Amino acid sequence: ADSLEPVSWSKDVLSALGKDPKKKAVVVSMPTIESSYAMHTAKGVVGFDHPDYPALRLACEVLDGTESFLWKLIRGSGLAYKGFQAGAKAVRGLVDGTIELDETALDAAKSSLVFSSTRRVASPGKAALDSFVNQALKKVPQDHGRELLDRIQAVDLEGVRRALKTQVLPLFDPATSIAVVASSASKSSDIVEGLKSYGFDVELRALDLSGDEDIDDSGSEGGSSGTSGSV
Repeated sequence: ADSLEPVSWSKDVLSALGKDPKKKAVVVSMPTIESSYAMHTAKGVVGFDHPDYPALRLACEVLDGTESFLWKLIRGSGLAYKGFQAGAKAVRGLVDGTIELDETALDAAKSSLVFSSTRRVASPGKAALDSFVNQALKKVPQDHGRELLDRIQAVDLEGVRRALKTQVLPLFDPATSIAVVASSASKSSDIVEGLKSYGFDVELRALDLSGDEDIDDSGSEGGSSGTSGSV
């Protein structure tokens, strides 16, 4: 049987900044949106079979599950517009113990991951897709999901705190992270100043969408057309 060509991962095509993410932040001002959308990036584990992946996966669920720490400390307190600051405070608190992380929260996160995993293979079609993704894309065994759940069950509170400290906390430090934010024009200046106060070197860009209508019109009249780009 013909074998599949290897699928390239993002780690294989990183720029110099991607290989050593630090200090850089780009704020894109857009006239068509009212909210702000941010992505902060730091170095992390490589590969779905990395020994630290189960603890990191569980730590993310502890943080971001329904009614979990970020849900309560950001959304529950009406701080969604200052989510970066509140998120940093939450992670630091969980790492240093000023915010309690107990077995109940750990068990709830584990149960949530079990439910998510079983839902992905709830039908023959879903199971087949999951098997393909595991073997062809993630480069792990067919039953990786079951193996991962076994490894997650073995993670304790200290393992979660260690994952938060080594893998998540660097996202909130400009010395170990980069950021990109898409924002409305009215908020972009405030966001730039906020990121600068944290220590980021910030570049402000304005996205001009005035030509989009002409592009759509030419595409509809002349057949199909497409554009692609990257930042």
